[in-house]
Order: sequence, then structure tokens, then C-alpha cells
Amino acid sequence: MSFTLNDTRRRLTTLDDLYDLIVRNRAASDRQYQQLMQEIQTMSGAQSALQTAVDGLVADVAQLTTVDASAIALLNGIPAMINNAVTAAVAAGAPPATLQAITDAATAIATNTSALAGAVTANTPAAAPAAPAATDTTGGAAAGGTATVAGAAGPDTTGGAATVAGATV
Repeated sequence: MSFTLNDTRRRLTTLDDLYDLIVRNRAASDRQYQQLMQEIQTMSGAQSALQTAVDGLVADVAQLTTVDASAIALLNGIPAMINNAVTAAVAAGAPPATLQAITDAATAIATNTSALAGAVTANTPAAAPAAPAATDTTGGAAAGGTATVAGAAGPDTTGGAATVAGATV
């Protein structure tokens, strides 16, 4: 089989065209690869930021749980401490009538603690079974604002005080 010069030129032109096509496709593939890598890096950075936010939220919830438990223990313990002190004072000879104001204060603290716990429970919505976590964007108590719960007003539980029935707790 013999090839003419024109046949050879056509075949070389076809091979050159094929080579050019391969080079163009390779360049396009390289660009797509670079774009995909940039998108992966962007998503990885976003995932890292999201994980940091979730870790912070978990830590905040743990701290609030600890703060709430401490506040509950304190509020429940104060009346018991006062009653123990009154009992010891009566045993030491103090007249019970003199200590009545202190006993009344312990009773008021216990009553206000129960009222506060009841108001918080009554005004806490039931958790939805599969609801996503909500973010307070209103500037309310979760953002350090003032919360009002059934007659109780004051900053949120992240470190402030609340006033209940005239007593700051």
C-alpha cells in the first residue's frame, strides 16, 4: 500500500488536529480540576467554621446547664440554711418571736423560688420532636436582653440577676 504526498499531508493534518484537540481538552480539564479544588477548599473552610460554631454552642449549653444547676442549688439551699440558723439560735436561747422575721424571709425565698420555677416551666415551650435548633435574632434574653416571665424581670441567666416579687435573686 503506497501513500501519496497528499495522503500523508492529510493524515498529518488530522494528527495535528487530534493533538490540538487533546491539548485543549487537557487544558479545560485542568481548569475544571482547579475550580473543583477551590470549591472543595471553600466548603472545607465553611465546614470548619460551622464545626467551630457548633462546638461553641455545645459549650454554651453546658455552661448554662451548670449555671442553672448552681442557681437552683443556691435558691433551694438558702431557705434551708436560714431555717438551720434559726433552729440553732432558738436552741441557744434566742426568743422565737425575735427570729420570726428571718423565718418569714426564708419562707418568702422558698415561695419565690417555687413561683419562679413554675413560671419558667409554664412558659417553656415543649420541644418539637425533629425541630432544628433556633437562633434568637430578636435581641431578647438569649442575646443578653431582658426576659419577663410571669412577673419576673431581669437579664437572662448568663450571669445577671432577676427580680422576683421584689427580691433580687
